[in-house]
Amino acid sequence: MIMKVQDAGTRAPQHEMRRGGGGQDRVRSTVHWDHPRGLAGIALLIRFAEQRGVRPEECLRGSGLSPTALADHSALIDSHQEIVVARNVFREFGELPGLGIEVGSLHHLSAYGPLGYALMSAETLGEMAEIAMEFIILTHCFSSITMTLNDSGSPLMAFEGNDVPEDIRRFLIERDMAATITMHRDMLGDPALSMLANVALAFPACESKSYDRHFQVDTMFDQNVSQLTFIRDESDFKLPQRNSYRVQEYLQSCIELRRIILERDSVSATLRARLTERGGFDEGLEAAARALFLSPRTLRRRLAEEGTSYRQIAEDVRRTIATDLLYKHRLSKAVVAERLGYRDASSLRRAARRWNNSTAT
Repeated sequence: MIMKVQDAGTRAPQHEMRRGGGGQDRVRSTVHWDHPRGLAGIALLIRFAEQRGVRPEECLRGSGLSPTALADHSALIDSHQEIVVARNVFREFGELPGLGIEVGSLHHLSAYGPLGYALMSAETLGEMAEIAMEFIILTHCFSSITMTLNDSGSPLMAFEGNDVPEDIRRFLIERDMAATITMHRDMLGDPALSMLANVALAFPACESKSYDRHFQVDTMFDQNVSQLTFIRDESDFKLPQRNSYRVQEYLQSCIELRRIILERDSVSATLRARLTERGGFDEGLEAAARALFLSPRTLRRRLAEEGTSYRQIAEDVRRTIATDLLYKHRLSKAVVAERLGYRDASSLRRAARRWNNSTAT
């Protein structure tokens, strides 16, 4: 049985609760990462890069954003614009072990606006977790998060990102995990606390002090799933900055922000979903426009307003699917080329060189 939680003012539930074995609840976020989002995640990426000598213009290259655009704190961007910036930062610092951990450590509660203040004002850790899952669409998260209890009753948070672009998947998932601990410590009011027992990562071992320094517990690599395990269930723990009056005020702002995001008509997300469902096969702008009941001119205009283009989206979908088929499923270049509609393996190789030399999403 699934119990879906939904407030007035939303079009879709943000998480679902499943009753697990032993009567335990399993809560999973149901919001896909491909939705409009605020600029705070990009701003933190740029801050990280600037502190290491990289200009904002370099981080924003190819995203359709300018440094002055970051001053509009109410603006919403396409999630793939943040992916472009993340790729630019990754190209600059990808050789730095633990890059996602370093960036995630900057994600304090204050970066989340009304949601951050609502979390800080919650009565208990349990209430905080409920708020976080209900309004996860207001975070900078690219992971799908599942919360449950293990056999000993300790809380687990699993982070998955199977459809996050392969080239920056580890970076973004580790950023989400590190950001979770940063916010957790902010709520507890002590930078030395997190109540963590251990950290598991579904990625190869990495020689970096960032993991030990940030998590302050053992980190296990090459695991089946990336997850945080906490010492015990502390859902009744009273938060030091709890304020039952202010939390309701902040939650009303969260509901309004969520409504705006859910009701924004994102043509780019719809187009991306269609191309993904077609396995990355490029049907062409005119055919895509007909399928979306738009004229080609209107489709071009709507995509331009969202900071992207048909070609950018088609290329990124193909890139993501090709990488997955080549490296995860171990298919040959010839087979992948055929599936994606390329003439031959040589055409696929030329496309791969173009992807590697481009900042397009």
